[in-house]
Amino acid sequence: DNEVQNPQDLDVAPGLHQPQNLDEHDNILENPHDADGAHGPPLFDRNPIGQEPDSDADSIWSDELNAGQLSDDSDDEDELYNPLLGDQDMADLLIQPNEDNADSDHSSSEEEDDNNFNLDHGSLAQLVDFSVPRTVKECVLLDLALSVRHHLTFECIIDSFASKNVLFGRKFFPTSKKELWKVLGRSDAGIVAHIYCDICQSYVGKKKEMGEFIVCPQCNTRKAVNKASYFVTLSLKKQLEYFFSIPGIAEHLAYRENRLKHTQEAIEDIYDGSEYRSIEVDGMKLINSNNFTMTLNLDGCKAKKGGKLTMMPVFLKLNELPPNLRQKYMFLAAIHVDKKEPNMVTYLHPVVKMLNKLAREGVTWSKNNEEVVSKIIVPTFCVDGKACAQVLNMVQHVSHFGCPCCTYYGISVNTTMRYPFQHPDLPPYAPRTNATMKQQMIEAEDLKTAGRADFIVQGHKGITPLMDLDYLDLAKGNCADDLHYIYECGALQHTEIFLKELPRLDNDMSEKALLETIDLRMRAIKTPSCIARKPGSCQIKNRKQWHGNEWRNWLWYCSVICLHGLFSSAQIHHLERLSYASYLLSQDIILPAHIDRAEELLREYLSLYDNFGLEKTRRNLHDLLHASDCVRRWGALWCYSTFNFESWNHCLMQLVSSPKGALLQIVTRHLIKLNLDVAISIDEQVSPDVKDELLKILKKPRHVRARQLGEHIYVMGPSTSRPVTHAENEVLNRENFQPQQLNSYKKMLIRSTVYTTSSYQQDHESKSDDSSVYTFTNIFCTIQDIVTFMSEDGSEVCGLFALQNTVKRPNRPLFPYAEHICEVEVDNGDLLFIRPEDIRSPVVKSPLLDRMFFIPVPNLNEID
Repeated sequence: DNEVQNPQDLDVAPGLHQPQNLDEHDNILENPHDADGAHGPPLFDRNPIGQEPDSDADSIWSDELNAGQLSDDSDDEDELYNPLLGDQDMADLLIQPNEDNADSDHSSSEEEDDNNFNLDHGSLAQLVDFSVPRTVKECVLLDLALSVRHHLTFECIIDSFASKNVLFGRKFFPTSKKELWKVLGRSDAGIVAHIYCDICQSYVGKKKEMGEFIVCPQCNTRKAVNKASYFVTLSLKKQLEYFFSIPGIAEHLAYRENRLKHTQEAIEDIYDGSEYRSIEVDGMKLINSNNFTMTLNLDGCKAKKGGKLTMMPVFLKLNELPPNLRQKYMFLAAIHVDKKEPNMVTYLHPVVKMLNKLAREGVTWSKNNEEVVSKIIVPTFCVDGKACAQVLNMVQHVSHFGCPCCTYYGISVNTTMRYPFQHPDLPPYAPRTNATMKQQMIEAEDLKTAGRADFIVQGHKGITPLMDLDYLDLAKGNCADDLHYIYECGALQHTEIFLKELPRLDNDMSEKALLETIDLRMRAIKTPSCIARKPGSCQIKNRKQWHGNEWRNWLWYCSVICLHGLFSSAQIHHLERLSYASYLLSQDIILPAHIDRAEELLREYLSLYDNFGLEKTRRNLHDLLHASDCVRRWGALWCYSTFNFESWNHCLMQLVSSPKGALLQIVTRHLIKLNLDVAISIDEQVSPDVKDELLKILKKPRHVRARQLGEHIYVMGPSTSRPVTHAENEVLNRENFQPQQLNSYKKMLIRSTVYTTSSYQQDHESKSDDSSVYTFTNIFCTIQDIVTFMSEDGSEVCGLFALQNTVKRPNRPLFPYAEHICEVEVDNGDLLFIRPEDIRSPVVKSPLLDRMFFIPVPNLNEID
């Protein structure tokens, strides 16, 4: 019943993007992070800027998908070829300039006439005849794809449809927006407009229930309904029903139960957190149930760069999907667009009501041909500091009791608030609890209603709709925001202190020489292709243009190496503590000892940070104290990071072409994009060649030239057959293999991560280096060859020959607190045979003073 038959039948889900092939580790598919300016180019770009493209036989990507190779307006040579014309006709169509007279201003008028643009070519007189029948749906989809790709207006789409009606001699296509919305099923999307008073921000009601005029129930303001301010909610139930109807989705929703856990006592995902494991729905634990959880986020941003309108979407992420899928397929619950931000009590009220209905009634869907009811709860939310104060109806960071996690009082300095780790005037503070927060909210609301000026109670200004959200603990459900307080605050501010205030070891070194030295070291650092923003292209002098992922990469991989020898060791060791602590809390496997160590390092870091002066101690830095507890409750920082949500904000910004009607533009274009995704993925009424053209128009990646050997394992490019060497034979014998011939490859893909041989790396100039790996047995290796061979039982075996890089362990390490930065021996290691499933992550290579340092990528779940 859920199969899509007609555009009118689509159960549209505007917050959702449908995959072409849902694969738990398939980052090859469309990714919101690929938006220009969000978080860099596609995750695994085989042709980074400045690198020559590989041959087709040596890549999994089609040429038109390579960031930096083709601009939006460029065309392949094949795209210029018209099959209705011969080769000579096509050559004639391409007007070639007269080289002798190209720059001459004295061309004859006859020559100008000959070269005039015209439509007199004989090929244009041919009658158009469809050799393959096409449906109206296919024609509409192609036009919609062009509109999404090139940001065409709706008027342009309608005019294009009208032109086609003239060509075909009858009306096949919609000729008005109303007809187009009917075809796309926008009325069935569960979109509800909610009117609020723009004077007092009070909720008025649903727009469809209003008459010609509205009257505010609080301030009695009267206004025409078509002039009233409103925001929009989108039915989460419809979105989830649609999402659950995707073929094969049940397998991905079973990731929670079926995932491969490497260390039993470790935290490897949100499901290992103490709070998640304690949740019960109808007396049942979440594990092995049909119930799911979501993480809520909202954050304000400009609806259009440089514009006056502010956009605030409410996103929800489904935690039970595999990590990369939960980041790709976000659910849009509500959106507000106006010149000022909304009143959160008004804005969140219908959202909370909708979420509670999902938690109590659930969603009915077919799981493996069995009808089940899944209840969806929201036990967590993750927002930045400003939005956190808004959604909890608390004071901002500039007031006393500005921390939403504890009763930290704060120190007033020059009309603002500072948050030192230690201070003689600082009273004791304790963690907040859900019960006390709700009690203080009600008390503050009563005082405010009574007209008291001192109505704020320990930072609470009144009630919030979130206090009525089922299964949400206001204290424990507030997750750590790593993007803003670790990277865009801690790393950024500490770097500025280094560059602007701290004394240098060489007092005669100018600031220009300092920055050039840092940039020189950054250019020498080689990162794997899963890190899109390369250190060499992120000059320290341009750090004001850096985004959060660049500050994260700087903190983990570059900072202590690039600053070494330029400042005192004590100052470098201070920064090492923040680097290693945030790294530990972002790993894919976090042991209890790791959390304890990170907590210890963060407390030491904040204690030393007080030495920079009281005015430097910001609220975001104080939040570092709560990061370790959050990881214990809800898993690693990447499980709920705001990186992904911020990227989706940027995607919504790209949907706005005009300030007028920006809100409906966002919602409608989400619907259009969803219809396209459905057509590409599961609509059998759309022919394969039309689907391929849709992929081409939308610049979506397609598998090209890759051979699958196992689950999430591919070899790429041509193979070379060769005999086994003596050294390889000894290694394989230890693994009980005795092949005579090997098939050798240069590249492979393991769980969406590219790995290459060292010889391939030497032959291809690139800013990326994918030739070194870190294994689950804590060994660094450099890949020598990627091979397949047939075993004695007839099965095909795949593996990597690699040289082990021995880790140096000096008595006095260069970076004693940054233990993730390991000095290694590059050569003279033992030859090993490694299976693909034993590889944990790629490695960042950082040379320094004739020494080589390897840094494993902490997790492959975050999309850069």
